[in-house]
Amino acid sequence: MPKTLLAVGEAMRDRSTPEYAADWKKCRELGKQLSVALAETGDEEFALIQPAGNDFAVSFGQTQEDMRRPAEFPMQTITRLASRISLVLRDDPAVAAERVVITERGVHTIVKLPGFTDPLVEAINDYLSGCKAYREHPDVDEPGVDEDAVVAATYGKAMDRLCAWDQPAASLEGAIAALKFFGDANFCDGMANPMRLAVLRYLEAL
Repeated sequence: MPKTLLAVGEAMRDRSTPEYAADWKKCRELGKQLSVALAETGDEEFALIQPAGNDFAVSFGQTQEDMRRPAEFPMQTITRLASRISLVLRDDPAVAAERVVITERGVHTIVKLPGFTDPLVEAINDYLSGCKAYREHPDVDEPGVDEDAVVAATYGKAMDRLCAWDQPAASLEGAIAALKFFGDANFCDGMANPMRLAVLRYLEAL
């Protein structure tokens, strides 16, 4: 079995030789015997073997022909599995999930429904559109204009809705929109706590 750590001046073993192939055939046969023996014990069907001169173990568990897998550290396992998940999400059109969130509580699949818009995003957009309509209202700067009436006709209802908001964001997009909204020139103090709670409750539910 080749060493991972070579001594100074030692050449890497030629992997194309019959001797190298024979050594690996012997390793595979022993691995399969070990796999069967482990299964017969009724305990964990898994074993780690550390080759001489190697800092890492090689894992065996129900080995198959030409199969070996280096043992992994926990973060290596997470990275490998996360990479596979991301490739499936990217390449498989049959998968309806938009993203997968993995936490210590479990795996959460987030599905983006066609035509769905987070109500919080709609409420924020309605308010911002109302603010724009207020600024563009032809009578807003006219003397004696009923400003309350103009507000009611433009952004008033949307502002009241946001100030009274008591639901968590329904999506990541909603949470992001609420956080960005904090920095908008049209944001008012009465919306701060409802938006903060909307984001917090969304995150707590993950």
